[in-house]
Amino acid sequence: MKKTTLIILLMFVPFFGFSQTFNFTNDAEGWTTSSADLTVNATSVTLTTNGGTNPLLTNSTANIDAEINKIAAITVKVSENGPTLMRVSFPKAPSGRVYKNVIISKNDSEFKTYYIDVSNAQWAGKVNDVKVHFKDDSSTANNGTNHTSTGETVEFDSIEFINEIPKVEKNSYTFDTDAENWEELDASVVVSAGVLTITPVAGESSKIIQSINNVNATTNKFVHIVYNNKSATNNQIRFQFKSSADNYASVTGANKSMNTSTTDFETLTFDLSEKAEWTGLAQDFQIVIRDTENGNKASAGDLQIDSVTFSSSASLGVNDEVTFANSLSIYPNPASNNLYINTDTTISKVQIFNLLGKKVIETTTLSNKSLDVSGLNGGVYLIKVFNSVNKTATQKLIIN
Repeated sequence: MKKTTLIILLMFVPFFGFSQTFNFTNDAEGWTTSSADLTVNATSVTLTTNGGTNPLLTNSTANIDAEINKIAAITVKVSENGPTLMRVSFPKAPSGRVYKNVIISKNDSEFKTYYIDVSNAQWAGKVNDVKVHFKDDSSTANNGTNHTSTGETVEFDSIEFINEIPKVEKNSYTFDTDAENWEELDASVVVSAGVLTITPVAGESSKIIQSINNVNATTNKFVHIVYNNKSATNNQIRFQFKSSADNYASVTGANKSMNTSTTDFETLTFDLSEKAEWTGLAQDFQIVIRDTENGNKASAGDLQIDSVTFSSSASLGVNDEVTFANSLSIYPNPASNNLYINTDTTISKVQIFNLLGKKVIETTTLSNKSLDVSGLNGGVYLIKVFNSVNKTATQKLIIN
């Protein structure tokens, strides 16, 4: 079975009403190459560079229903010195082409899926002429720079055209390095030292919006927001969402008062069990900053957010991590082949480090609660296990 790592990890309920997929099962399915060679494999096709500039994959009979499917989902694995910019193009009237870009990684050990929004006035009706181009990413040129190489590969697991990017189930946001797909509206955001700082636009409905991920609302009835409110006047947070209860047709929310001019982080907890709509899968979350004395619009002053956590517990405490650690069982230890990992909660990620601190294994998928460690050299390691709300537990692991 091919291992696939998604840029957005696939932990979602199927949503596609209609999609068009090229799976490349012993067949190129109408795709050909330029400035490269094409090899058809049992379950993929491989583009191999041959010294030409900007290799591409092209299909003149794709027959994509552009009225329904406006997202290209392309799953690839790129070799060590392969290209780092992928572009999907289609015809532009009266001449030329429309290009949509995405930065990609190279030296991949697993397939990765990239989602490209191809919606455009020219993306309409039935689109037959579709090309997938490869260049190199550039910090100064939006369209990248030319890629020329020989013997580098881009292996395609699939090319799919779908109607929306799948939602990802995620229960915890800690903002360790970035905004974790929260986007601002009528505000600006900065992430630093594990804190998301929102600067609202006074007089507007300033908010941050999470449109990529979803959460199991039936299981997780509480939302905990750890905040530090630097504003003297913004005194309320409104949490809004859409729900599968009405097929995501309407926006529902709840309000909670927050302290003003705080000097340290505090926790604001929303009990959404009081909302009949909070059931099934919830998504499209919004955290809205409000001043109730300003028509519920935002006033001046930053709001710092340390974390946002969806939980089945009414309290968010340090004991959660202790409880997780106590429930974790890893065996056999020492191990040589399969390592079994059991816990009372869902495991979201496993990392193994050597004693020099180098990460030697990372996975988000366990097969029957087991992890293959046969590729590790004998010695002492540290294994770090994450649960679905980003609590961690670390144990010493010995490999025979």
